[in-house]
Amino acid sequence: MSDASITEPPIDSGNDDPTRERSFPPRWLVAAACAIGLVAWFRTEIADTARDLAGLEVPYRPAHPPNLDAIDLAAVHGELWTDWVIAASQDDADERRGAEDALRTAIAADANLAALFAELARLVGPELTEDRARERVLWVVGAWNDYLDYNGAGWFLDASIRLQPSVRFFAMAYRIVGDGEGKVDGEAKRVRVLERVDTLNLRELYSGYVSSAEQGAMVLGDRTIALALDRTWPAFGEVVGETEMARLWRAFGPAIVREAETALSPSTITVLGASATARADAALAREAIVLRRECGSRFVITDLPWNGYDPATLDGLDRWIEDGECPAITASEVASLRRATPVFRGASGLADALAELARWRARGVAVHELRHVADDLDLDDEDALPCAICPVGTPLTVRAEVSAYLAELAWSESPSVELLDACVTRSQGDSAHGRAAEIVMDAGDWSCTEAPPADISATARALEQRAFGRSDAIVVDAGFGAALHVD
Repeated sequence: MSDASITEPPIDSGNDDPTRERSFPPRWLVAAACAIGLVAWFRTEIADTARDLAGLEVPYRPAHPPNLDAIDLAAVHGELWTDWVIAASQDDADERRGAEDALRTAIAADANLAALFAELARLVGPELTEDRARERVLWVVGAWNDYLDYNGAGWFLDASIRLQPSVRFFAMAYRIVGDGEGKVDGEAKRVRVLERVDTLNLRELYSGYVSSAEQGAMVLGDRTIALALDRTWPAFGEVVGETEMARLWRAFGPAIVREAETALSPSTITVLGASATARADAALAREAIVLRRECGSRFVITDLPWNGYDPATLDGLDRWIEDGECPAITASEVASLRRATPVFRGASGLADALAELARWRARGVAVHELRHVADDLDLDDEDALPCAICPVGTPLTVRAEVSAYLAELAWSESPSVELLDACVTRSQGDSAHGRAAEIVMDAGDWSCTEAPPADISATARALEQRAFGRSDAIVVDAGFGAALHVD
């Protein structure tokens, strides 16, 4: 066979037959496709970089598939979280290492949570003295919340950083027991009910809050129940005494009962009315004990349970009875606590009645927080939310609370309850809430010593219009707070 019989395949220049299907696209098209792919690949990184450079919050983007079902989230947010936060605030390196290892092990099955906690554990320490580190810590906690929420896991962390006397990180943990919505001027806003699950020795001084408009309104179930038990229930009774709280209950009680009768079941009204006087007496006794810490008393008594103190606790009080100007506890106070317990424990259906009362109260708390959500303020912008009824120079934090307190009075189902709360808040010192309550009370010409007027809501709506140029209706879902219970 000659070499001439062996031929090479022709070279396709791409121009020989313009009608023939090409085997490969032209180079410019390949380059364009690659460029588009690169842009698509990096589009989130580009957008996030732009947001970061603009000073905007960068959203969290998980790098791994979720595996939350493999984790005991109740244990993580309860005992394990408590142990780590406590250890992180102390100087014992071994204790901190042990708490971190326990938490890392518990969340190891989910690579996203593990990565978030690894960064959090690294930042919570000496680096917290730097602004950037503190901002990042709060971002990481927010990312933790967003990740759980996106994947339908009902847990939430509320973080804060204390700067004085030394920098410390704290974060309380909650289970989400209610997730619904309210409407502000017809626009739906998210509102959730949280139940505290950590055991940190920290107590919230608020019944609700807003961390961001996107997160929506948060109502703290435990604190709302406490408000119902300690501030509202006693108003249903025959109150004696000359303390500020006793006078408020006497002045506001009839109006509060009238409002309750339109919202609560007849059986609840009956049970609350039959037990409220005992609750008021016991609550006033405990208040007196707590207030004497200001004069040097070192006696400590726990919150008054809904069904009273157990017999062993009551028997143990006798040895603390004292006379004098600053006693630990007096004989009459012990007697009040003793009388109350059998009343509470003998009241059929009391737990259900108190739960219904708490749900009623929760709607007012939600209205307050929904107003904050709708205002959606940047607290660094002191020019935001001008307030025509506020004194010149009133800080934005105070103006924001004026807006929310007026909304409570204007749109809550229980304006007399909200007005009593404003009276209590006004007396609690020079805080943003205290100053806001004073502005609201003065603008409405409302009294804390006389029975509340019948036109609270109408007056508050007119004040909203005068102060902020708007008075938006706020409505909370009827079933909101259904998970609140007393046991």
